[in-house]
Amino acid sequence: MYIMGSLSAVNEEFNQKKFIFELTAVGGPSAVNLVTRFTHGDQQLLELTKDIIEIEESQYPDLIFAEIIHLPNARTGNILLRPVLRKYEIPYMGRSGALIQNQLPIEDLMVSVQHNQVILQSIKYNKRVIPRLSSAHNYSDSNLPIYKFLSDVQNQGLSDLILWDWNVFSDAKFLPRVTYKNIIVSRAQWKLSIEDLKSFRQNNDEYLRFFKEFSDKYKVNSVLQIEADHKLLIDLGHKESVLLLVNTILKKKVVRLEECLISPENCIIQDIDGNSFANEVIIPVKKHFPFN
Repeated sequence: MYIMGSLSAVNEEFNQKKFIFELTAVGGPSAVNLVTRFTHGDQQLLELTKDIIEIEESQYPDLIFAEIIHLPNARTGNILLRPVLRKYEIPYMGRSGALIQNQLPIEDLMVSVQHNQVILQSIKYNKRVIPRLSSAHNYSDSNLPIYKFLSDVQNQGLSDLILWDWNVFSDAKFLPRVTYKNIIVSRAQWKLSIEDLKSFRQNNDEYLRFFKEFSDKYKVNSVLQIEADHKLLIDLGHKESVLLLVNTILKKKVVRLEECLISPENCIIQDIDGNSFANEVIIPVKKHFPFN
């Protein structure tokens, strides 16, 4: 499994191991699912990925861990394309790179249910097979039942991604930042609606004053406009940026915002010219899964 998040600190503080970690997600049947698409261009990352897989598989020497090989279309190949990572592969509408004797066609797999677990077994090897989809592909959108089934089996017995959930409070106008020690579990969030703006009678100066007061009250210079999994940076000190947000609120009636935690001052990654870059960190975690 993996822990995903981002690091921020002033460089001097980071060198003293004083930093903030924003936790984005915890989960996954494997620690490598989110990094395999980048292994083509980085030999060191490829070797690290193979080391992680070897550690994960060494816990269960009597089982076969088989990579699901599937390519639904060329565009999705940007996410699904990866090197040969495992000894065994299950090709399904995709071209396997494993040795022919280590390829497990669909016809070789028997399915049974034992102790409330779906069990796949190879007829050829007479061993239990654990399918693995070592990629970030959202297979739930697929219309191919076999591909979805194999991908689902790898997640049985696991919880969904561990994320902070406000539950019944999620519709509140304001949700504060949630932290534990130096870990940010959830960013501060705001819900703005057309009701918040209707008294301004489409007066741009009034809109700008409203967001200036918003910025001063919550001590934020910029926010992120959230729409599904897309985030747009809004600079509250920039007229055009604020008016773009206003137009979005007037059009969509309701907009969700969250605080932007990254700034040039607290970015720990810089190039040789001193330009700052945001980061996203994936931490591999060794976990024992109960394959009964």
